[in-house]
This record gives sequence, structure tokens and C-alpha cells, in this order.
Amino acid sequence: MPENGFMTPAETRAEWEAAEKALLGRRDKAQLAGDPTTEEAAQLAASDVRLATASEAFGAAVRAVAKARDAVKEPWKGASSKEEAAIAEAERLQERAMRDEVDERVARNRLTVTISAAGAARRTAVR
Repeated sequence: MPENGFMTPAETRAEWEAAEKALLGRRDKAQLAGDPTTEEAAQLAASDVRLATASEAFGAAVRAVAKARDAVKEPWKGASSKEEAAIAEAERLQERAMRDEVDERVARNRLTVTISAAGAARRTAVR
């Protein structure tokens, strides 16, 4: 510890890394067997990418709906048929993007449960 009693961020990080390494070193075979395999980790990473993409698409769709609504020239008179059609199309795409995001979240949860079950089976087999 430094003389003034405070640790620098680098010292704090080094202490945390050393503690994490010590904790990982004390794990037994059963605990290690429950870790995701490289294939499972790759599946999780791919799922993360798909979910991030779906979330970004939904965010873009929400912004597109707002932009379509803001494009109404005279809102106090109501939107023209062309503006109404643009808003309806943007809302349809937003609903689709929301369904896609929910589907990706569900798929991610199912994958996580499957990987957890496989890890539990591997832990049981090692014991």
C-alpha cells in the first residue's frame, strides 16, 4: 500500500487479479468440469452477437417510428394519407424488430439453460 494509504487503480487491479487467480487455483475437478467448453463458449458468444444485433435493430426501428411521426407537417390538422402510411409501415417494422429481439432473448435463455445442464452433468460425472 502506498504511503498515503490509498491504492492507485493499477494496484487495485493487480490485487483483484491476484485474488481471482488464487480463487481459480483452489477449484476442484468438479467445479472445473462445470465450466462451458470452448464450443459452448463460442455458441454463447454468437448468441450475444445476434442479441446485440437484434437490440440495435429494435432501437433503430423505434427511432424510425419517432422520425415518421415527427415528419407530420401539420400535426394539429392530422397526418395525410401518405404520412399515415409511412407511420404504419414504421410501426409494422418496429413490431417485427421487437419480436425478433424477444425471439433472440428466448433462444439465448434456452441456450444458457442447456449449457448449465450440460455443466451440471459433467460435474456429476466427475464426482
